[in-house]
Amino acid sequence: MSLSIVVVGYGRLGAALCTELYRLRYTIKGIFGKSKTSTQRLTHDSDIQYHDPSQYSLCRYADIVFITTPDDVIQQVCESIARDQGFTSHSVVFHCSGALTSEILSSARKYGASTGTMHPLQSFSIQKTEQNRFKDIYIAIEGDPVAVETAKKLANDLQSHPFILQTSAKIFYHAAAVVASNYLITLVNMSLQLLEKTGMNKHDGISLLMPLIQGTIENVKKSGTDQALTGPIARGDIDILSKHITAIKEDIPELLDLYVWLGRYTIEIAKLSPKLSSNSVSCLEYLFNNSFGNNKSKIKNQKSENL
Repeated sequence: MSLSIVVVGYGRLGAALCTELYRLRYTIKGIFGKSKTSTQRLTHDSDIQYHDPSQYSLCRYADIVFITTPDDVIQQVCESIARDQGFTSHSVVFHCSGALTSEILSSARKYGASTGTMHPLQSFSIQKTEQNRFKDIYIAIEGDPVAVETAKKLANDLQSHPFILQTSAKIFYHAAAVVASNYLITLVNMSLQLLEKTGMNKHDGISLLMPLIQGTIENVKKSGTDQALTGPIARGDIDILSKHITAIKEDIPELLDLYVWLGRYTIEIAKLSPKLSSNSVSCLEYLFNNSFGNNKSKIKNQKSENL
């Protein structure tokens, strides 16, 4: 007999989970959301039932409760379900926040429920698709033993790759994900701003940069960051870097400190290569440590600590 599931919160992730688990023949007991209208994308073409928060007590009849609300209300929603006696000693309760741990589900544990977290390391669009959006992605799992084993089964059924996190380390995992995803967008946008100085619009800039970005990612995948690094810092080309800094300072000064900070940390990667001489490293460090704009007074001219 398949496990039965309810999903509390119907955003992009909640919708994706419902869709894929329904396809896998899991029994979806229902969706809990703020309004029926927001769930009609799924319920109109399936037999999944919509429930409003006044019916949280129905959660007790499901084996698994997914809370897929925004992070700032997960604990509050869990407490509301607990007050309505929506948990039992047989319940397994998950939330899907990348940053928060299972500790915020303590109100469910008071009823004997097992608690954990499942965070798919992927972004989800609002559009429905016939493809399994969980296939071959990684899912971070954390929680008590029963919840962890249940999460591993769910992830394997979804054709994902589960991996276990220590509760105390989860915030670093989420910070890493933010850097890899959100800050990548920031860097691409910075590059597009620089390209606009050549007269190129953003649409054409994206087309120009995408092969380079994809090629760089492939190189990192094959060889790691230190071997994938190319460009003027890897070569110790002080003259070119000085021209970059001068041009940015004169025409786009708001990008100067970000460019310099990135350069300082890139030096640490470049140091791992035997091709870069110690003299080149010293020159690079001197250049970047003395090129800050608005925050220059806050930076000590000292060698960067290793990453």
